[in-house]
Formats: sequence, C-alpha cells, structure tokens
Amino acid sequence: MLHPMLPLRVLLSTLRGVARTQSGRVGLVIVLLMVTLATAAPWVAPNGPLDLAGAALQSPSRIHPMGTDNVGHDLLSVVLYG
Repeated sequence: MLHPMLPLRVLLSTLRGVARTQSGRVGLVIVLLMVTLATAAPWVAPNGPLDLAGAALQSPSRIHPMGTDNVGHDLLSVVLYG
C-alpha cells in the first residue's frame, strides 16, 4: 500500500526541479497567473461568458479590449472564463 503523502512528495520534488531553472520559474509564474485569473473570472471579467456585449465582430476598443466574436460575445470575458 502506498504511503498517503507520496503523491505530495512527488509533486513537491517535481516543482523544486522545475523551479531550479529560470525558464522553469517563468513557466510556473505563467501557469499560476492563468489559474488565478481563471479562478477569479467572475470578479475580473467585464461580462459573463455568454452575455451579448455588443455588435458582432467589433475590433478591440476600450469597452472590448479583445473585441467581440461573430455573435457579439466579449472575447476577454470568454477567454477569462475559458
């Protein structure tokens, strides 16, 4: 039978190995930022992922920083929720 802490030890050992290099640290920061933004999407996103935010296919602007898709969904909200 496996020790209950074994998976945690393997995870921590892997994270230490990745964090030894500069590119590994950059990758960890990027992944942590993505997980944080996805978790905070309900509070960070300007609209819901399915809310029609404007006219279809608008280019990026102050209101829609990434523009809108062919239906009118705000792409920033869709990406944050995704």
